[in-house]
Amino acid sequence: MFDKIKQTISSAGETIMEQASTLSEAAKEKWMGIIDSWISVLPKLEAYGFKAQYFSVSMSLNPTLEVELQSTIDEFPMGRI
Repeated sequence: MFDKIKQTISSAGETIMEQASTLSEAAKEKWMGIIDSWISVLPKLEAYGFKAQYFSVSMSLNPTLEVELQSTIDEFPMGRI
């Protein structure tokens, strides 16, 4: 009986590992699509006068994309704002 319980727990653990791997791959693909869309926006922002000074991507449980944009005050007079 103990062996049967042990086998059931082991089987459940393997199934959970497989599902977690599948979810991880799907999340990674979705997140990479989001990054691609943001990267395509950067040239548009540069056309408005911004320059990317810093760019960082972090892949973790909570993936992040950081971009620091800078511009001169002259690029944004009150009429343009």
